Amino acid sequence: MKKQLLAVAVATTMSAVAFADISIRGDAHFEYSYKDVSDSSVFASQDGENRSRQRVRLHVTGKSGDTTIKVGLRNDGRTRVSGGANASDGARGTGSGAGNAGDSSSQLNVDYQYITTKIGALNIKAGDWWDTTGLGVARKGKADADRIEFSTKIGGWRAAVETGAESSSTVLSAKGKIGDFNVTFEHNTNVSLDGEEPTAITAEQADINDGYVGPNGLDAIHEGDYTDISIKGKIGAIGVAAEYFAGTNDTRDDAGLGDDADAALVHLWTKVGEVTWHAAWAQTDAGVAGITGSGNKFSPLGVSILATAPGGSGDVALGNFGDAEDSVWGIRADTKVAGMGLQVAVGNLEINDGSVTVDGVARDADDTFWDIIVTRPLGKGSNIRFSVGEWEDATSAGARISVKF
Repeated sequence: MKKQLLAVAVATTMSAVAFADISIRGDAHFEYSYKDVSDSSVFASQDGENRSRQRVRLHVTGKSGDTTIKVGLRNDGRTRVSGGANASDGARGTGSGAGNAGDSSSQLNVDYQYITTKIGALNIKAGDWWDTTGLGVARKGKADADRIEFSTKIGGWRAAVETGAESSSTVLSAKGKIGDFNVTFEHNTNVSLDGEEPTAITAEQADINDGYVGPNGLDAIHEGDYTDISIKGKIGAIGVAAEYFAGTNDTRDDAGLGDDADAALVHLWTKVGEVTWHAAWAQTDAGVAGITGSGNKFSPLGVSILATAPGGSGDVALGNFGDAEDSVWGIRADTKVAGMGLQVAVGNLEINDGSVTVDGVARDADDTFWDIIVTRPLGKGSNIRFSVGEWEDATSAGARISVKF
């Protein structure tokens, strides 16, 4: 009898655990950066600086049957020890650049939260999440807020429809394989601000999108639409990745600035001996950021001097690619030296159609760059990365310790 009671107690306990499936994982990094801009005309108004920043994230997953809820908790560098405000106001920053301008809070803030479930073959996802379109040349790590997505499998392809509770912006997408290539298609039928007034722009302000948050849950501040197609695979020993983002910015067009909002990427790679060689070219039109949100985390060739978001290169980066009429091309070599990863890249970067205004004076913004990254493993799930790069007579160097747990 006692054995039977014990067996029932154990079975009941195990059943309770099965129904309460909760897991927590996380990641964190500590970053130090130094910039020398004393000889740079583009960065003439900035001071060379030493900066440090840390970010901690916890990813909580709860599961019951076919339903899963995911919540991210995040702190972007301030603690009460360092004088961070004991409030969450401003913790998000703006748009996809979350954490860049909102690091004054000492609290853990909700980074994302969404629920997934299924009804037969229909999958449902609803809530707030970070999203990437294709390979990310126009939309990488961008906000999808108050959205709901329905998806299913059709003949080996994933087909999905995404919309918002208070938005007429509807996204249609399909993912699958054609031969040896992964293919992704996405079409936003209407980047609509739903009655909200689009951000007023002039010819001088047309390329300045930072500091605004779109009212449609997608961080867009202009009206328009886009279609994106991307492919990734191999032809023999050569890897091929390509993306074309065809966008239309109606708000800029109404202001007489043209509706161009396209972006493109071509990336090739192959291994020769112990070295993997990469060659890449990418460009964006001035109207892209208006319909996708600013603060893109995309860094062509993975160089450290681009992508200022905490999830990108952070404070080590000199600037962003894709917030204006930008283009970049270059080559990169990856290899290992004494157990450490070595990445060396050279190329040319042009931002804002080759000219930026600093203190009322037009400055050239079209120059060659070089970038070196050395990564040393520190054990399972952790590493330290050292980097140094230069563009337009500005030099940036940094170190980052990263860990996953």
